[in-house]
Amino acid sequence: RYFWKGSVYESFVGFVPVFDLSAAGISSELISQMQKLGIDYKAKLIGQGYDGASVMSGKLAGVATLIRNEAQFALYVHCYAHRLNLALEDCLKAVPQAAECFVLLEQLYVFASGSFVHARWVEIQRQLYKGAPVRELHRLSDTRCMGLQICGICKAVLDMLPALMQLLS
Repeated sequence: RYFWKGSVYESFVGFVPVFDLSAAGISSELISQMQKLGIDYKAKLIGQGYDGASVMSGKLAGVATLIRNEAQFALYVHCYAHRLNLALEDCLKAVPQAAECFVLLEQLYVFASGSFVHARWVEIQRQLYKGAPVRELHRLSDTRCMGLQICGICKAVLDMLPALMQLLS
């Protein structure tokens, strides 16, 4: 809900599907949603934060520029969470043991997802964890938050360590 000067606006921010993923399409949808919510974005929007993808942050025709053309105070700042994630990724990749860990996690994923081995992986899990859903290993993605991924992947590996040990043996 929006609270403004003691009043409550009965508008909610949420998620909407966007079908045109061009800068023009995304910025048009953002403006449309702000208008539907009754937000005076031209006068009140003072900041925007996105990742560094050119469609979002492009200086000539990115979403940030198109929004700024409509709302002069809407300064663009590269999302600090994304910047932090990029810095952490670079730091982790510079530590040889961490880099080796990433390679090992990727190799485990590739090995366990091979057609013959995957069938065995599913069979072992069904034997060891009767009634539990079969879990899959996941590939590290360069486009997602690496820190959260690593935590999730390591937890999955630890949770399934007996099954992995049996598969590898």
